[in-house]
Amino acid sequence: MPDQTLMLRYPRIHDLVPRARRRIPGFAWGYLSHGQGRERLLDGNISAFDRIRLGQNVLHDQGTPDPAMDFLGQRHAFPFGIAPVGLTSMMWPGGERLLARVASETGIPMALSCVANARLEDIAPLATNGLWFQIYALEDPEARRDLVRRAGAAGVKTLVLTVDVPVTSRRELASISGLPPRGRLTPRMIAQSLRCPEWGLRSLRRGRPDFINFRPYVAEGASFSELGDYAARNLGRRVTPQEIEEIRALWPCKLILKGVLSREDARRALDLGADALWVSNHGARQNDAVLPSLDALAEIRDELPETPLILDSGVRSGLDVLRALRMGADFVFLGRSWFYGLGAIGPRGAQHVADILAAELVHAMRQLGIPDLGRETLDRVDLFTSAPSP
Repeated sequence: MPDQTLMLRYPRIHDLVPRARRRIPGFAWGYLSHGQGRERLLDGNISAFDRIRLGQNVLHDQGTPDPAMDFLGQRHAFPFGIAPVGLTSMMWPGGERLLARVASETGIPMALSCVANARLEDIAPLATNGLWFQIYALEDPEARRDLVRRAGAAGVKTLVLTVDVPVTSRRELASISGLPPRGRLTPRMIAQSLRCPEWGLRSLRRGRPDFINFRPYVAEGASFSELGDYAARNLGRRVTPQEIEEIRALWPCKLILKGVLSREDARRALDLGADALWVSNHGARQNDAVLPSLDALAEIRDELPETPLILDSGVRSGLDVLRALRMGADFVFLGRSWFYGLGAIGPRGAQHVADILAAELVHAMRQLGIPDLGRETLDRVDLFTSAPSP
């Protein structure tokens, strides 16, 4: 049951942000919350949802709304999940385990990033609804292939290949916030940590986070800086069609390509063997000039009406989830919001985010007269869009 005290104090995800910002050190907050360039796309992702209006129909017997969703052969209690976020435990110590627990208890999927700060093999058993694993096409071919094999051995059934990082992003405001290249520890980071005592104590108990899933691929006893250098060399690069084909051949289960924004890339991804496409601009973290994910979704859905599509970037409410579904998404993932909950409240915070999203989604379905989230039902909902603000 939702915590009513928390619901009264923080009824929206937006209400969690100010307290989370005070309780997460500046360097971690900068990495979590900022985008790229002048950050116009951060606002653009959100305002794209604000332009969507849905028709209301209440003069019929709707019954109790059913927010469950079938996606890629699995039943989920809600049509949203936990997106992969790198350096998870830097944002909130032990965040991977807390998020896996919420995913299991809520009945939603969690996608673990390969650059999270917990071992894939340790988190997979905790996500009883089925862990998804996100990877990059690492430059190191043996490591690339081994990550795929490890995912299968850990029981993962859905592999997410991120393809929209052809070059390491220039996240200027994250750097200004105090996060240095490769995450090397600085006096400024220590000072920021001391101003966030709960975060600091949890970090001391847990230990310094690193790119632990890459440790098998560096020399034994490699320092944090050496591991960071390895990650930097392997992550910011363009994935080739041959590498996608190689991963497809190695992976017998569902393969999703994440970071697709164009019709051309969408068609190519299907030709290369993707089972579903993840429409995403990386939370506005890679390029400030590309389309908001919701706008790109409409283009791709028009081109590929039968292809399973996932959406992220800019989703901040259960109503936004419903808007995305009506615009053509089959499933929706959120990233930052879970850390706003953890930062503001602590270990219970991610569960509160799930409770907010569920309550908002069901409320919107009741208000609009939407009994279920099947495609036929959603397509009957009137859709109106307003022009972007100048």
